[in-house]
Amino acid sequence: EVKIAPASLDAVAADERVLMVAGPRRMRVQSDNATTAEISHVTELYSAPYNLSGEGVTVSLFEPAEAQATHTEFGARLTTHATGGGGSDKSHATHVSGTIGASGVNPTAKGMAPKVQIHQYCVTCGNGGLKYLQQKEDDLAPLGIVADNNSWGYVLGWSSEDGVPVWNDADIYYGAYDLIVAAPLDEISNDKNVLYAHSAG
Repeated sequence: EVKIAPASLDAVAADERVLMVAGPRRMRVQSDNATTAEISHVTELYSAPYNLSGEGVTVSLFEPAEAQATHTEFGARLTTHATGGGGSDKSHATHVSGTIGASGVNPTAKGMAPKVQIHQYCVTCGNGGLKYLQQKEDDLAPLGIVADNNSWGYVLGWSSEDGVPVWNDADIYYGAYDLIVAAPLDEISNDKNVLYAHSAG
């Protein structure tokens, strides 16, 4: 990690010993749910003759950290089944939960199903290995969950060695159907009648 003058960036990037050059990520709050709902014609479903709001429907999501269940946008509709995880992952879990079911206290943040019941699980917090697959098989159907969102993935082609990204040439598996995760998820989805939505990675 170094601080250099912007004028020196080209010289640093041209050095064959430099794997990559990246600056700090400047995050800022966005209120894109309303725009997304309109573009996707979700707002039309809120109104007559459909009047769809997610009321009476239960969904789940798995995230790398617990969401903020006490957020004013959820009331008592978000139940978390795990604790822990890092701060940015907690923010992401809350954001994804809001995209699914924020009530619209802030109209621009209203979720796609503002009255849906949400159960949130942690894919990594204290679970270890593929325990989340067992949770999907055992825990979702008894709660009446009909859809499960997974807005997480892993980077293919890179590994981390002491915090440094190292190319491992595994990107050939990007999008491949595997027998460790994809096949068990298909089997659970078919057996338990739960629709799984997964990030592209």
